[in-house]
Amino acid sequence: MDQGAIVEGEPDEWETHAGWWAEHYSEGADVEYTEQILPLLASELVGSRRVVDVGCGEGQVTRLAVRAGSRAIGVDAAWNQVSIAQSRGGGPAFGRALATRL
Repeated sequence: MDQGAIVEGEPDEWETHAGWWAEHYSEGADVEYTEQILPLLASELVGSRRVVDVGCGEGQVTRLAVRAGSRAIGVDAAWNQVSIAQSRGGGPAFGRALATRL
């Protein structure tokens, strides 16, 4: 994928605010997400083998899928979200894609 390509419906706000989102809503910053959403998702991932996390943001759920034993890839329309996800690592692959193009 060409990082410089113009994509119809480019999520400019997500590109602009990816760092803010990662700081305030991921990696334990949002207690409700950590205590309620992630455990619910973890229970749904039991026994999964392959996961595609569409709209993965900074990759928190994609990394959870890997910890659950799945092969996982996270995709997001915003390069800045994908960049943060890649920098946090954890085993999954990340790439840029629009859900309508998958």
